[in-house]
Amino acid sequence: MRQQLQNSENQSSPQTTLWQGEYQFSHANYLNEEIKDIYKKKIKITFEDFKNTNYCFLYSEFNFEKNGEESDSKASTLSKMCMESMYPIKIILDSRGLIMDIEFTKSTQQISSELDEIKLFFEDDFSFDYIERMKKEVQNPKEMLNKFRKTLIFSFLFSSVFSKKLDNDTENSIYESFYPWISNANPILFEIHNSISDIENSDGEFIKIKQKGISIDYRTYEELYYKEFENEEFPIPDNKSIDCEFDAEYTIKKEKKSLQRIEATFQNYVEENIEKEIFLLERLI
Repeated sequence: MRQQLQNSENQSSPQTTLWQGEYQFSHANYLNEEIKDIYKKKIKITFEDFKNTNYCFLYSEFNFEKNGEESDSKASTLSKMCMESMYPIKIILDSRGLIMDIEFTKSTQQISSELDEIKLFFEDDFSFDYIERMKKEVQNPKEMLNKFRKTLIFSFLFSSVFSKKLDNDTENSIYESFYPWISNANPILFEIHNSISDIENSDGEFIKIKQKGISIDYRTYEELYYKEFENEEFPIPDNKSIDCEFDAEYTIKKEKKSLQRIEATFQNYVEENIEKEIFLLERLI
């Protein structure tokens, strides 16, 4: 299985088709089965180089939508234009497919210059202050790019699931990993179980890996929003820790060793309510 997903024998011509391509991404939010919002965008990942056993890819996002429409609000347009000034970014992966580093492909001076040009389209004080804050963040590229690393889409795209050894007749060993399911909050610690699905069809066109995540995070829902509050080693009293889980399925085409689809469903049980999120990534090209 591991050899099917990575090319460690011939590092001079590494297998790059696992990630390279164009994708449609959607993220839907529900409350008690009632849909709240659906966010969509397209993602492009292009192989650039292979250096010192590491894979280098260029990553960009475009065609942002909310609830089926491209938002034309001033705030949304401003945010989109500022983000586009930073793309593409370079993602450096190790032989396991895990992120080693993320870099800007443009200099901080070039990005700042492009941000200044955006001011020509927005002359209000709010936009000016927003752009100036972005310029200050760009001056600290490591911190800025670390925000990309902690996004949900990066957590799934460049997941350790691609490097775990899976056997056709046994479930993979249990391990732990953080996933940032709740927006603007700390990532949640999950106990992860991986297994190959449709074992009887394992010689078919696709490999399917199922992933089950059960929260073992001891923080409460509210404590997740305190950035400095790390997961504690011991449970908090009265069983108040966050109660959530997720299921994911990765579909990989065997012949080209290319990622075709990731679908994941997250459920968070808050008092009498169920908050649900559905993450879907599908290859277009």
